[in-house]
Amino acid sequence: GIALHILKHDDEALLSFDRVLTIAPSHSLAWAGKARSYAALEHYHKAIDAYDRSLGYGTDEVDSWTGKANVYFELDQYEDALASFEKALALDAGNAHALNGRAAVLMELGRIDESIGTFEKVLSLDPDNVTALTGRARGMITRGQYGTALEDLGHSIRIDGRDSKSWYLRGVALGMSGRRGESFHAFGQVFSFNPNIALVWYTRDDIVRFIVRDQDEIRAFGRSLSIDPNVSEAWSSHAYGLS
Repeated sequence: GIALHILKHDDEALLSFDRVLTIAPSHSLAWAGKARSYAALEHYHKAIDAYDRSLGYGTDEVDSWTGKANVYFELDQYEDALASFEKALALDAGNAHALNGRAAVLMELGRIDESIGTFEKVLSLDPDNVTALTGRARGMITRGQYGTALEDLGHSIRIDGRDSKSWYLRGVALGMSGRRGESFHAFGQVFSFNPNIALVWYTRDDIVRFIVRDQDEIRAFGRSLSIDPNVSEAWSSHAYGLS
């Protein structure tokens, strides 16, 4: 089951875990494995139930609490996610995955200072943690501290030059700083990895809207909508450009 999950054959992985549970219904690791496969298939409520069974049958495990928290995060149930990350950190206060997860939830809850502080705790343990670097950079962008954000993003890009989130946030920070050409270059790096990320097309051209309104801007908003017609912000911006 674990190997099948790693290979992203989660339907088959579930069958394998079920065979284990037929023999040993209280096998906590099998329930945890089943939860991970459910989460990968976006069956989030089933994943939560499986994590609960894993935790109920076994000892409190950091990975299960962290996994359950991540599922709550996907469901936008941020308070529940935070509570589960806290359970994981009560068992292992220095767990980077749980700390980064806690910080991400705090960011969504608007508790920016606490979020940045938690990312900084990760960076005190591992200065090259890309997730923490990009997370702190996002917080700095929210504060309007674009220079500090760009320092973190430069560091993360030196570690992993193909990290899309780093390039995306770099594009945002540069754009909000008025450095349009450099911003477009950063978004271009994201497109080189995946040209069909509608949100990046939208963000790129939302930044343009504050600087110049022209036909290229309107076409690019249209490109965003052709990729994903559900990017509601792009519809309003597209209409703004046409007005």
